[in-house]
Amino acid sequence: MRTRQPATTVAFRVLVALVVAVFAYVIFSERPIPEPSYAGTSLSEWLALYRRPERNGGVPSQAERAVRSMGTNALPSLLELIRYELPSWRQALLKLATWRVPGKTLEEGKIVYGKSLVEGRLLTRAENAGLGFAILNSNAVSAIPQLEALMKNNQKPVVGLRAIYALSEIGAPAIPALTNALANVNQTNRIDIIYAIYAIERNSSFSSRDTCRAACLPALTRATNDPDAEVRRQAATTLYNIAPNALTSVRGK
Repeated sequence: MRTRQPATTVAFRVLVALVVAVFAYVIFSERPIPEPSYAGTSLSEWLALYRRPERNGGVPSQAERAVRSMGTNALPSLLELIRYELPSWRQALLKLATWRVPGKTLEEGKIVYGKSLVEGRLLTRAENAGLGFAILNSNAVSAIPQLEALMKNNQKPVVGLRAIYALSEIGAPAIPALTNALANVNQTNRIDIIYAIYAIERNSSFSSRDTCRAACLPALTRATNDPDAEVRRQAATTLYNIAPNALTSVRGK
């Protein structure tokens, strides 16, 4: 004869099952972001396969050709991906899954169990979105105003960082947006803005390098007198790397 389980035991098991079900739903469910596709493969899937030309023997990869084929149709999705922020509940789960390693700082030594699962697929796609701007380059100029607005939002520094580096991938047309942001002492991530300006100058073609340099120099020169010591140091370092004579002139004043 089968023994009947106490009602409290049954209730507890039902409660545990509900908690597990809710947890699994929250972990695995994400609001999809509409994306264009090419040859049956989505934009994000192509970006995950992308390798920069210098890492591919200088030859455009199939992923690069696919994103170029999508063209400006990819911009709405790329901008939506860049705006993505890890929800607070996922951030809380990451903290719960984090353990500190003895002898190291929390940032250096933490081990996060199930990190990719907790973070979700959208975060990886958001981090890869900048590659789309690298492929489209100056063809993405229409996205500059929206990226500039994202960069200026100090309440979302992670999104701002993605926007900064997306602007750097667009190239010379994005220099005014970056230099204007650098001049604003209330702007966060200004060191990264200097890095982005330097990347544009370094990655510009030989024929356009002088033009890029001329557009960058005034902002970098002003930044050598910035109230922030770190900004001053990084501006001086960048000037030294791209225009040593300009730095000498500044110091000689």
